[in-house]
Amino acid sequence: MIQELTIIHLQAIASFLMGIDYFFHEKIKELIEAHLKEWVIDKKSEIDEKIKYQNTIFIASRPLLVTGIFSVALWFGCLISMKIMPNDGNLYILTIIGMLSALGAIKFIEGFMKGVAPYIIPIFVRVVTSFLLYCPKGIIGGIGILFLATSFVFRYINATL
Repeated sequence: MIQELTIIHLQAIASFLMGIDYFFHEKIKELIEAHLKEWVIDKKSEIDEKIKYQNTIFIASRPLLVTGIFSVALWFGCLISMKIMPNDGNLYILTIIGMLSALGAIKFIEGFMKGVAPYIIPIFVRVVTSFLLYCPKGIIGGIGILFLATSFVFRYINATL
Protein backbone atom coordinates (compact mmCIF):
# COMPACT_ATOMS: atom_id res chain seq x y z
CA MET A 1 0.00 0.00 0.00
CA ILE A 2 1.41 3.36 -1.03
CA GLN A 3 0.79 6.29 1.28
CA GLU A 4 -1.59 9.00 0.13
CA LEU A 5 0.97 11.65 1.08
CA THR A 6 3.45 10.17 -1.40
CA ILE A 7 0.86 10.37 -4.16
CA ILE A 8 0.05 13.98 -3.26
CA HIS A 9 3.76 14.85 -3.32
CA LEU A 10 4.12 13.28 -6.76
CA GLN A 11 1.14 15.24 -8.05
CA ALA A 12 2.46 18.50 -6.59
CA ILE A 13 5.86 17.98 -8.22
CA ALA A 14 4.12 17.08 -11.49
CA SER A 15 1.99 20.23 -11.44
CA PHE A 16 5.06 22.37 -10.75
CA LEU A 17 7.08 20.78 -13.55
CA MET A 18 4.24 20.91 -16.07
CA GLY A 19 3.53 24.53 -15.21
CA ILE A 20 7.16 25.65 -15.28
CA ASP A 21 6.34 27.89 -18.25
CA TYR A 22 4.61 30.24 -15.83
CA PHE A 23 7.33 30.24 -13.13
CA PHE A 24 10.55 30.96 -15.04
CA HIS A 25 11.60 33.53 -17.59
CA GLU A 26 11.90 32.18 -21.14
CA LYS A 27 15.70 32.52 -21.27
CA ILE A 28 16.19 30.58 -18.02
CA LYS A 29 13.78 27.92 -19.21
CA GLU A 30 15.66 27.56 -22.53
CA LEU A 31 18.97 27.25 -20.66
CA ILE A 32 17.59 24.52 -18.40
CA GLU A 33 16.03 22.73 -21.38
CA ALA A 34 19.34 22.82 -23.28
CA HIS A 35 21.24 21.24 -20.39
CA LEU A 36 18.54 18.63 -19.85
CA LYS A 37 18.37 17.83 -23.57
CA GLU A 38 22.14 17.28 -23.67
CA TRP A 39 21.93 14.96 -20.65
CA VAL A 40 18.99 13.00 -22.09
CA ILE A 41 20.75 12.59 -25.45
CA ASP A 42 23.84 11.26 -23.64
CA LYS A 43 21.70 8.77 -21.69
CA LYS A 44 19.93 7.73 -24.88
CA SER A 45 23.22 7.03 -26.65
CA GLU A 46 24.47 5.00 -23.63
CA ILE A 47 21.29 2.94 -23.69
CA ASP A 48 21.59 2.43 -27.45
CA GLU A 49 25.09 1.00 -26.90
CA LYS A 50 23.76 -1.33 -24.19
CA ILE A 51 20.97 -2.50 -26.49
CA LYS A 52 23.44 -3.16 -29.34
CA TYR A 53 25.60 -5.21 -26.98
CA GLN A 54 22.54 -7.06 -25.70
CA ASN A 55 21.57 -7.92 -29.29
CA THR A 56 24.71 -10.04 -29.64
CA ILE A 57 23.90 -11.87 -26.41
CA PHE A 58 20.30 -12.39 -27.53
CA ILE A 59 21.43 -13.85 -30.85
CA ALA A 60 23.73 -16.23 -28.98
CA SER A 61 20.92 -17.34 -26.64
CA ARG A 62 18.33 -17.98 -29.37
CA PRO A 63 19.12 -21.72 -29.57
CA LEU A 64 18.38 -22.04 -25.84
CA LEU A 65 15.07 -20.25 -26.27
CA VAL A 66 14.06 -22.35 -29.26
CA THR A 67 15.04 -25.58 -27.48
CA GLY A 68 12.97 -24.63 -24.47
CA ILE A 69 9.94 -23.63 -26.51
CA PHE A 70 10.14 -26.82 -28.57
CA SER A 71 10.44 -29.06 -25.51
CA VAL A 72 7.50 -27.41 -23.74
CA ALA A 73 5.42 -27.69 -26.93
CA LEU A 74 6.38 -31.36 -27.16
CA TRP A 75 5.30 -31.91 -23.57
CA PHE A 76 1.94 -30.21 -24.17
CA GLY A 77 1.52 -32.31 -27.30
CA CYS A 78 2.03 -35.45 -25.23
CA LEU A 79 -0.50 -34.23 -22.68
CA ILE A 80 -3.05 -33.68 -25.44
CA SER A 81 -2.34 -37.10 -26.97
CA MET A 82 -2.78 -38.69 -23.54
CA LYS A 83 -6.23 -37.11 -23.29
CA ILE A 84 -7.14 -38.29 -26.78
CA MET A 85 -5.78 -41.86 -26.44
CA PRO A 86 -5.60 -42.74 -22.74
CA ASN A 87 -3.64 -45.91 -21.94
CA ASP A 88 -0.85 -46.94 -19.57
CA GLY A 89 1.90 -46.74 -22.20
CA ASN A 90 1.30 -43.04 -22.71
CA LEU A 91 2.00 -42.40 -19.04
CA TYR A 92 5.54 -43.78 -19.33
CA ILE A 93 6.20 -41.87 -22.52
CA LEU A 94 4.80 -38.72 -20.94
CA THR A 95 7.09 -39.17 -17.93
CA ILE A 96 10.19 -39.52 -20.11
CA ILE A 97 9.23 -36.58 -22.30
CA GLY A 98 8.31 -34.59 -19.18
CA MET A 99 11.81 -35.07 -17.77
CA LEU A 100 13.36 -34.05 -21.08
CA SER A 101 11.02 -31.09 -21.24
CA ALA A 102 12.06 -30.04 -17.75
CA LEU A 103 15.64 -29.92 -18.98
CA GLY A 104 14.49 -27.93 -21.99
CA ALA A 105 12.53 -25.58 -19.71
CA ILE A 106 15.67 -25.01 -17.66
CA LYS A 107 17.52 -24.16 -20.88
CA PHE A 108 14.67 -21.83 -21.84
CA ILE A 109 14.86 -20.04 -18.48
CA GLU A 110 18.63 -19.75 -18.88
CA GLY A 111 18.20 -18.30 -22.38
CA PHE A 112 15.47 -15.95 -21.17
CA MET A 113 17.58 -14.68 -18.29
CA LYS A 114 20.62 -14.17 -20.54
CA GLY A 115 18.96 -12.94 -23.72
CA VAL A 116 15.58 -11.37 -22.97
CA ALA A 117 15.45 -10.18 -19.36
CA PRO A 118 18.41 -7.76 -19.63
CA TYR A 119 16.50 -5.99 -22.44
CA ILE A 120 13.64 -4.91 -20.19
CA ILE A 121 15.24 -2.01 -18.30
CA PRO A 122 17.29 -0.59 -21.23
CA ILE A 123 14.24 -0.61 -23.49
CA PHE A 124 12.13 1.06 -20.79
CA VAL A 125 14.79 3.77 -20.34
CA ARG A 126 15.03 4.15 -24.12
CA VAL A 127 11.27 4.69 -24.36
CA VAL A 128 11.35 7.26 -21.55
CA THR A 129 14.27 9.17 -23.08
CA SER A 130 12.60 9.19 -26.50
CA PHE A 131 9.40 10.47 -24.88
CA LEU A 132 11.31 13.22 -23.11
CA LEU A 133 13.14 14.30 -26.27
CA TYR A 134 9.98 14.51 -28.37
CA CYS A 135 7.59 15.85 -25.72
CA PRO A 136 5.90 19.01 -27.07
CA LYS A 137 6.12 20.80 -23.69
CA GLY A 138 9.84 20.17 -23.42
CA ILE A 139 11.83 17.86 -21.19
CA ILE A 140 10.74 19.55 -17.96
CA GLY A 141 7.06 19.20 -18.86
CA GLY A 142 7.69 15.61 -19.93
CA ILE A 143 9.24 14.81 -16.54
CA GLY A 144 6.15 16.35 -14.95
CA ILE A 145 3.91 14.11 -17.04
CA LEU A 146 5.95 11.08 -15.92
CA PHE A 147 5.51 12.11 -12.28
CA LEU A 148 1.76 12.48 -12.85
CA ALA A 149 1.55 9.09 -14.58
CA THR A 150 3.46 7.52 -11.67
CA SER A 151 1.01 9.03 -9.20
CA PHE A 152 -1.89 7.59 -11.22
CA VAL A 153 -0.26 4.16 -11.18
CA PHE A 154 0.22 4.41 -7.41
CA ARG A 155 -3.41 5.48 -6.93
CA TYR A 156 -4.55 2.52 -9.06
CA ILE A 157 -2.41 0.17 -6.97
CA ASN A 158 -4.03 1.52 -3.79
CA ALA A 159 -7.51 1.15 -5.29
CA THR A 160 -7.01 -2.45 -6.33
CA LEU A 161 -5.33 -3.75 -3.18
